[in-house]
Amino acid sequence: SPLNMARVTSVVANDGWYIPTRYEMAEDIKKIRLIDSGTSNLKSYMQAEADKHRRNGIKLPGENDTNRMFSKTGTPERTWVYVADDGSIIESKPNDGWYVCSIYSKKESSPLTIAVRMERLGALGSSAAVLLTAKAVLPVLRDCGYEIY
Repeated sequence: SPLNMARVTSVVANDGWYIPTRYEMAEDIKKIRLIDSGTSNLKSYMQAEADKHRRNGIKLPGENDTNRMFSKTGTPERTWVYVADDGSIIESKPNDGWYVCSIYSKKESSPLTIAVRMERLGALGSSAAVLLTAKAVLPVLRDCGYEIY
């Protein structure tokens, strides 16, 4: 699910440390080391993914080395089965799109991780989720006081 992908992305952005979300936290829960090594290649790959979207003209934060953004897209395929009025079976494979990213904020001690999932996008796929993140989600977060640029 996109939530699980957001958790994986946050572990990569935190150099292998998992920090429970505010919904999971209790007083005695601390961050947990999930990956001892090997996150640097994945981290570089996910930074390059964000850079690729910037080169395609999408305004995303974290262009400099001190405030990098980590991201990954996905276009899961599903099969929807409909029964037509005449009783025939119609199959549809509407692509969904998701985009998950982590970005450091000047205000927060760990990266902010976001997951956006959009259903039945057809040919648009995950690019629509990237655009929605850039044009709607990130501006709202900035308006709420998250210092991501």
